[in-house]
Amino acid sequence: MAQTTSAVDILDSETVDKLLQWKELIPALEVAMTNFSNGAVVQPVRITVPIEKHNGIMMLMPCYTKHEDILATKIFTAYENNADKGLPIHQGLVFLFDAETGVQKAIMDAEHITAKRTAAATAVAIKAVVAKEPRILAILGAGVQAKSHFEVLTYLYKFNKIRIWNRTRENAEKLVAEIKANGYEAEVSTTAEEATKNADLIVTTTASHTPILKANWVTPGAVVAVIGANRPTQQEVDPVLMKISAVYVDSIEAALRESGDIILNDVKIAGEIGELLSGKKKVPRDKTVIIKTLGMAVEDAVSAKLVYDNFLKMKNDEEQSYYN
Repeated sequence: MAQTTSAVDILDSETVDKLLQWKELIPALEVAMTNFSNGAVVQPVRITVPIEKHNGIMMLMPCYTKHEDILATKIFTAYENNADKGLPIHQGLVFLFDAETGVQKAIMDAEHITAKRTAAATAVAIKAVVAKEPRILAILGAGVQAKSHFEVLTYLYKFNKIRIWNRTRENAEKLVAEIKANGYEAEVSTTAEEATKNADLIVTTTASHTPILKANWVTPGAVVAVIGANRPTQQEVDPVLMKISAVYVDSIEAALRESGDIILNDVKIAGEIGELLSGKKKVPRDKTVIIKTLGMAVEDAVSAKLVYDNFLKMKNDEEQSYYN
């Protein structure tokens, strides 16, 4: 449901989900990530407030895009213990402003913006690095990001096999059941090694503090998208694999401050995804390619603008229908 006041439109989770579509989001993020790496985005590294007493953090992610003239910020929390309480781990809001005047235009629930823009950014990166269409998809993890990555990747590619592994098998079974209900074939893997066998696309989506993906499991030429482990103390990938692969990130500055997989292993970053998109960097074909994304404020800003533009169109159509 959406509410309108004289100054601010308030969009709930359901409305945001309906109005944010892959066909618009993926190309929009291609442009945004290119602009970011070209210096056309004002985006400080996210501000983090640790709440150690409750194993949580609050984050602020402001952004201004010069070309699109979008001004927005996201405020969200991440509480790892919430999963045991039946509560969402991540919760937040995105605030959209008029860049010319600073007037607030909209407040929207961040759940689907975060889920979809994260997956869409992965899709953008994968499109930029794959040499051929992937046929075997392995997803490690079974939470929100596992689901959204399944959705966007099956939007782009037709897989022969989809395998899901999760430390809690029950959660993997639930996701596979949901996938099958939507007409796709998928299977639960007993181990992460089993899931990744011969996979040409591997997506890791966990908050692990120890590596869950070993170097000798990865088929030469595979692409690995590392989505989880977004704190300096967390890791998803074997240090050996991180060091022998070509590693591309969404933001070098953020990766060097926030990614445990980068920091703890002293990884040499090959470049930013935006540099691949602009042609400034080329993908080596003699190495495994790792994509490490932490999520960027520009992705939230562009997503929020898409949602808001579609909301205004929907509202206008409803008004015209009423008067006709």
